[in-house]
Amino acid sequence: MNRRKFLVSLGAAAGTATLLQPQTKGKAFDVPSRKLYRRTLSSPFSNLQGEYDVVIVGSGYGGGITAARLAGRGKSVCVLERGKEYRGGVNSDFPFKSDLELSHGLNSPLAPTGLYDVRHGKDLDVLVGCGLGGTSLINANVMYLPEAALFEGENWPAEITRDALGPYYDRARGVLRAEPYGLPLPLKAQLLKSAAGGVGEWKLVPIAVTTRDHPEGASTEMAGCVGCASCVTGCNFSAKNTIDMTYLPLAQAAGAELFTRVRVQHVAPDSAGGRYVLHYEAHDEEGRKRHGQVKARVLVLSAGSLGSTEILLRSRAEHNLEVSPALGSQFSGNGDFLGFAYNTALDAGIATGPTIVSSVELWDSPDLGRHVILEEGAIPVGMLDPVAQLMAAFKGLQKSTAERSTKQKLEDWHRTTRDLLGFHKDGALSHSLCFLGMGHDSAGGRIVIDKLFNHAVADYPHYAKEPCFQHIDGAMEKITTALGGVYLKNPMGNEILWQRLTTVHPLGGCAMDGRSGERVVNHYGEVHGNRNLFVMDGAIIPTAMGVNPAFTISALAERTAEHLQQRLTQLG
Repeated sequence: MNRRKFLVSLGAAAGTATLLQPQTKGKAFDVPSRKLYRRTLSSPFSNLQGEYDVVIVGSGYGGGITAARLAGRGKSVCVLERGKEYRGGVNSDFPFKSDLELSHGLNSPLAPTGLYDVRHGKDLDVLVGCGLGGTSLINANVMYLPEAALFEGENWPAEITRDALGPYYDRARGVLRAEPYGLPLPLKAQLLKSAAGGVGEWKLVPIAVTTRDHPEGASTEMAGCVGCASCVTGCNFSAKNTIDMTYLPLAQAAGAELFTRVRVQHVAPDSAGGRYVLHYEAHDEEGRKRHGQVKARVLVLSAGSLGSTEILLRSRAEHNLEVSPALGSQFSGNGDFLGFAYNTALDAGIATGPTIVSSVELWDSPDLGRHVILEEGAIPVGMLDPVAQLMAAFKGLQKSTAERSTKQKLEDWHRTTRDLLGFHKDGALSHSLCFLGMGHDSAGGRIVIDKLFNHAVADYPHYAKEPCFQHIDGAMEKITTALGGVYLKNPMGNEILWQRLTTVHPLGGCAMDGRSGERVVNHYGEVHGNRNLFVMDGAIIPTAMGVNPAFTISALAERTAEHLQQRLTQLG
């Protein structure tokens, strides 16, 4: 069958299944609403002043941590976030129970403050979060410590080692309260553990998720995880230790002003000297726009790899801001790879628990480039129906990697057929294990401005052919075989289709100097040639991390914030 016929038949099957699907059949999932007190953190746009000592663009791990550490030191601090504020424990703001809800949260040129910002680039798509708290709102909050050997490469600055970052990892861990999951293991983690032998080392991973009500040391009122599996679509139950639940309340309480729905477009040095002028576009709740400027003595760009790089690219083009020619280069998708051990012999509880609880590390090779990790994932309840239908439709592209009796084949067929009508508790997806793999790609991509949508995207031709994916692919298939399932790769990475992948961990674009030479920023994130202009987010990381990068971004932010505290004393 040629590609066109395949796509037509697939579209017809998926369309028919969508019309027939019972949205709630067999789900048996209901979580009572919990309303907790949580103060509003953001200020009305009318309070925005024309000048601040420190302006921070973005409110994720880099921006939120920097704001918390610089506020309350006698200098005015302002945070500008392009998304809106979500108060999940108060209003149940996040999409939850249907894929239709999720689609309403998509970010687009017509809805530029949507929660889920998907950027379609050359062979690689990027998903980031847009809201007060940044991508922490929609990630799995995994705080993974990378290998020490990672920092010894030529692309990393000599000043940044894992030992040097140790105290800053500790600081971040204390605020984010990251620890291994302490409740009984979800079925998906039990399944991964049972199949890990002979493949790699299984371990619980530290996650910034609260497992008990009203935890000691919390920055705001919180409650224990209810196991709804919806970490990556936003927690409505005040259980994720996101930046808006940890660092940003500290920042606001210390005097920082937080403004939402403000998109910074470009910056320029003030003609009078010693300041930066930020040009922004503000959006009100009705979608109306207004444009304006704000000045900063110290400017910290923390808008993420795409966002911070985009601002500097525009600033260089429109205001001749001096930035290294390396700007936009060394982009990495962190070796992100999605796969499924589909239709295994056992119920996997794919829609329960925090999104990620455990991992398998394959770190025994002397070659760091061959090191990968696999984490078990959960599917949010709002995505169960479309994922079940998609997986059932694609199952025909792959054969089982395990021997099957006639009875087992019949059971498999029944489970797959059920999922064509939407997720079913006795369907194939319920008997599947979702993998998120990570490895070491070559960081050979670039961030460019897409002319059609006028925003930053990743340009990474043939990304799916990076060698790291062969290692991840092999590990996933081994575990799938041990579980008696069918191995399904990310359908979008299938050779029959487009061979394009998606990363949720974009890195690079404003890379730090390495041992091998100068790049865009120094080891504190200060942009070369622009005193008091810093980048502090995943954009400065010069290589793939091979693990979830949030913990390292947090440690780097703690380290740079300490440096900036000293810098502020020099402002006078």
